[in-house]
Amino acid sequence: MDSKKRTAKVLVGLLVVVLWLTLLLSVGYAQIPHKMNYQGYLTNAAGVPINGTLQMVFSIYNVSSGGTPLWTETHSVTVSQGVYSVILGEGTIPNPINLPFNTPYYLGVQVGADPEMLPRKVLTSVGYAFRALTVESIGGHTHSGADITNGTVSEPRIDPLIARDSEVTATVNTHASRTDNPHSTTASQVGAVSLNQPNSITSAMIVDGAIAYADVGFNYAGSPSKGGPAMDLSCVGCVSTSELTDSAVTKAKLQDPGGTAGQVLGTDGTKLAWQNPSTGVGWIDNGEWVQLATGTDKVGIGTNNIQAKLEVGDLMRVQGPGWPTWPASGQGMELAYSSDLNKGYIQVYNRSANKGVNPWGDLYLGDGNVGIGITPEVKLDVNGWIKARNGYGDAISIGGDSSGDDLEINIYPTVDWVNTISFWNGRMGVPANIGAATVSASALHLASDLRLKKNIKPIEGALDKIALLRGVTFEWRKEESCCKGFDEGKKMGLIAQEVEGVLPEVVSRNIQNGTKSVEYANLVAVLIEAVKELRDQNQKLQFRIEVLEDRKSSPEGREKP
Repeated sequence: MDSKKRTAKVLVGLLVVVLWLTLLLSVGYAQIPHKMNYQGYLTNAAGVPINGTLQMVFSIYNVSSGGTPLWTETHSVTVSQGVYSVILGEGTIPNPINLPFNTPYYLGVQVGADPEMLPRKVLTSVGYAFRALTVESIGGHTHSGADITNGTVSEPRIDPLIARDSEVTATVNTHASRTDNPHSTTASQVGAVSLNQPNSITSAMIVDGAIAYADVGFNYAGSPSKGGPAMDLSCVGCVSTSELTDSAVTKAKLQDPGGTAGQVLGTDGTKLAWQNPSTGVGWIDNGEWVQLATGTDKVGIGTNNIQAKLEVGDLMRVQGPGWPTWPASGQGMELAYSSDLNKGYIQVYNRSANKGVNPWGDLYLGDGNVGIGITPEVKLDVNGWIKARNGYGDAISIGGDSSGDDLEINIYPTVDWVNTISFWNGRMGVPANIGAATVSASALHLASDLRLKKNIKPIEGALDKIALLRGVTFEWRKEESCCKGFDEGKKMGLIAQEVEGVLPEVVSRNIQNGTKSVEYANLVAVLIEAVKELRDQNQKLQFRIEVLEDRKSSPEGREKP
């Protein structure tokens, strides 16, 4: 008795469980959540895992790059040691994922203001989810012969008109098994390719005018007949590029094989068509030059951010043979290069008939700095010599010697000789190479402030030193290169080498060419002290003369007869 009660209780319990599972499954089927769980790992640019709460945007696309999102949602995501988990469909503003999932989808993730991370993640299935494909077959549907297992269709399911018609069955079977093409059907009638052709489409196999605009632009990559994914059935029977031999598509094969000189091959929106540049797009090539079809077209090389007429994403090089062949007309900024001379040319020139008196234009380099041979620090920064000239042979150049301690300003009144102003070791030389001879100025001020000097001592023996100097008259060696530009005629002065033996302080040597010069202004101090010594001596002599005269005039000092 107890055993029967226990058995009944077990059966009742099992019945309750079955009913509960049935209700649960029915409720679950009716309320399938349009949500997905997604987990990720997030680091910074240095690869360090991120911690904190971030604003993240998740988007679903049907393409791996580009395109427009089919679904998007924003989440406030907590990230711990780089790991985060979200439920897509439960964002800051929940957005259920109402997509059919009958084509490949890709998930894009964007963190904060950063661009969306690449590549996008492919959304994949779990193993048993493939069984869900059978759900689509529930309800009204049809079966092909391949879906029916041999021997599964019973006689009541067969139409009685053909179920016992053995004669029809035998005739049909016999006709279907024939291989001699009893109706003489040709390959062109059924759009087939003869079996004796190689595995490619040649030009001879394409009927003239058969290739339409839609055929050329068709995407065959997803066709299962071409080895693509089975879910893309959009291009069954298409011809892939690999199946076409080189030069198979000729002008005659196009639906619009016409076209005249100067026209371009474009599209009118429905088919390929030859068009004039004013209405078409593309390139125009007349055998001598190539141009864009319209004035609004732009060209990008190595970049897709095309704002100007020509955008180059990397190094651009201009090459050419000998002297540039400039155009005969037109105007603009011209850029050329001579490989023979290894020289580049940039010029703004107007070759039009109404160019006016001056055809040359201005070259504006913007408001930045310009550097030649060096990274610029000022508006014009040159590492080397600068030279400016006019059209009469006159020129001026600025630069320095190879030792780095001499800066020169060279003035070329003619092409035969040069005047040089040199700056070296805090000194200024006119001339530096014994070049320019005459400097004219209303005043020349030399630094002499007490605050600038030290070790101040009086000059001793100035008169004796002056007495050792020799003033001379002379003429410059104008016939030699060292003295070109010097004044002509007789001059007066000192010999630097002689002065150096007496007053070395007033003699300097040009380290560039070894010539010596006298700082005549510094001789003033020696002359002053010499005059003072001479005055003292004169005063002493004057005193002695007065004493002698007094003695001579006094009675005691008179000579006795």
